[in-house]
Amino acid sequence: MSTIRQTSMSVVLAAALFASASAHAGLATNTMVATSVGYQTDYGTQAGNAMSSSLYQQNATSDATARATASYGILKSYVSGYGTAYSTSTAVAYAGFTDFITISNPELDGQVGTVTLSFYYDYDLDIHGNNTYPANTANGHFSAYAGMYGYYGNTYSSQVNTSVNNNGVQDFINGGTTTSDLNGLRYDPVGHYLSFTGKFVYGSAFMINMNIAIDGSTYTNQNGGTSSYVGDATHSGYWAGISSLTADGKTVTAYTLSSQSGTDYSQSFAPSADVPEPGALALLAAGLAGLVGVRRKRAA
Repeated sequence: MSTIRQTSMSVVLAAALFASASAHAGLATNTMVATSVGYQTDYGTQAGNAMSSSLYQQNATSDATARATASYGILKSYVSGYGTAYSTSTAVAYAGFTDFITISNPELDGQVGTVTLSFYYDYDLDIHGNNTYPANTANGHFSAYAGMYGYYGNTYSSQVNTSVNNNGVQDFINGGTTTSDLNGLRYDPVGHYLSFTGKFVYGSAFMINMNIAIDGSTYTNQNGGTSSYVGDATHSGYWAGISSLTADGKTVTAYTLSSQSGTDYSQSFAPSADVPEPGALALLAAGLAGLVGVRRKRAA
């Protein structure tokens, strides 16, 4: 299966999840692997507020692994595989969530406001192959989508699509990150964040959605050589919070937030570089203890 077909499948799954979640919060995972042994797919199993899907397939000349997990506000996926002479390997991992959130303020409920939502993504594509004899090729693809279905049924969204092929050559599709919101359509990668601004009604629920998909494949058409791929998005797909909120063009700081799933979206779920490591906390504690000791000696 080609990368184009894999990517198309991921897009179709994302669109289906977004469209089918018009009334209820939901989670989805999907994994697919294919080698010369055959084809397998797993649409995931649900446990509480989480879904997981995992597949592994191996034979004498190739293997393929795919894993995906989804919970409200946190998505993760991973693929890996290799192929040798006259063998192929394909793996796809997809995860998504849809929820409904309500932003309320007694003085503003019923009014139209604007909100800027942020979602965090991260990934690594490690691709090995070549186009020289013996020819063997490999490629990988990552995509992330975040959307909001807001006031008057308007959809606001941001997405990123990235492909990597032989020897780590990177190809950004559609300029990397594409954003469509109140500020128009633009191509503006901003670090590891998908952010967009949309209209909503205070006191009324609106839908949010995020999904990530990662895939890899190999094809060897000569007698010799090995190609491989690793697509790691196990630190990807996080709700990153509300970065701005307005009413009548003025910033709003006092509000309550609730969700259909019961998830608390008031804080970002994204990994923070500002959180001290345990070692740093230990050094800080030791330093404070030293200051206390010095003060006690001076007091004596």
